[in-house]
Amino acid sequence: MLLSYDRGELAEYLNEEELYKYLRVPDKNLLPPEVRIEIEEETEKALELLNPEVVYKEFLDFDIQNDVILISGIPINSHILSRIAIDSESIYAFILTAGKEIEKEIERLNSQGRYFKSQVLDACGSVYVEALADLFMHNIESPLLRMDYSLSARYSPGYCDISLEQQSSIFALLKDENISVILTDTFQMIPEKSISGLFFKVRSELSRRYKQYYIFCRECKNRLCKYYKR
Repeated sequence: MLLSYDRGELAEYLNEEELYKYLRVPDKNLLPPEVRIEIEEETEKALELLNPEVVYKEFLDFDIQNDVILISGIPINSHILSRIAIDSESIYAFILTAGKEIEKEIERLNSQGRYFKSQVLDACGSVYVEALADLFMHNIESPLLRMDYSLSARYSPGYCDISLEQQSSIFALLKDENISVILTDTFQMIPEKSISGLFFKVRSELSRRYKQYYIFCRECKNRLCKYYKR
């Protein structure tokens, strides 16, 4: 299924604190007023440049074989995801993007040597695409809550024990829906401000457990993960 979102609705999900984290600014109040104004202007520009789009599909039938989930015959290799799938009613695969225009503007600013504006716009794009993911999941979950279901946290290749190579499996699952995001031979997405991943439909009584990212860290084989929690 293909979804498009109104920019105004997306703006409500912008996490300003995360934006300043991307910019490595611990406290925006320490910035000169003219710098804060410039950041606000670039944030508004980023919103105007967004072309938010989501494709997703819910899979009711899947098999679990050791550390592999088979969805429509396509393997997802992950001990973590396999553990969550055991308690799941269905699995959602998704690809979402902020679109191409924001990246074109970042390139244009860099070519003109306007590096601060480029850096701010790049941070805005990253934060807005995360906001898009939050909004998308909120819209999926809202009707489920009335039926005593909830969603797990979302998981993307490159996190936990989910290798980047798993991008190809997600793209294969959504090959009929996806028209806007390209996956390269090195498993990078174009446009860059895009996210792919999986999340799970679970009973509401399990939601608190599965909304946490670190519940299986001790079982995870990826000890080099920067998010690993002992």
